[in-house]
Amino acid sequence: MATHAMRYGFDIGGTKIEMAAYDAQLNQVLCQRVSTPTGDYREFLACIAQLVSQADRSLHTKAASALAYRGITDHAAASSWR
Repeated sequence: MATHAMRYGFDIGGTKIEMAAYDAQLNQVLCQRVSTPTGDYREFLACIAQLVSQADRSLHTKAASALAYRGITDHAAASSWR
């Protein structure tokens, strides 16, 4: 398994995506915040990919990533998935 000196974390919410980068000592070295695309899944994935690409270029590295998001709710069935 590869060891990454840099780590990216994403907090994905209904209105914003916050991405932070941490070095090997877990010091935050970068933080970006953008609005969450809500109209299209591909637009959402492109937004995540763009944040990763921008961080890679800015920090001159590649990093492991982790995503955090709330459960998905099916309003028609009044149920949720976690």
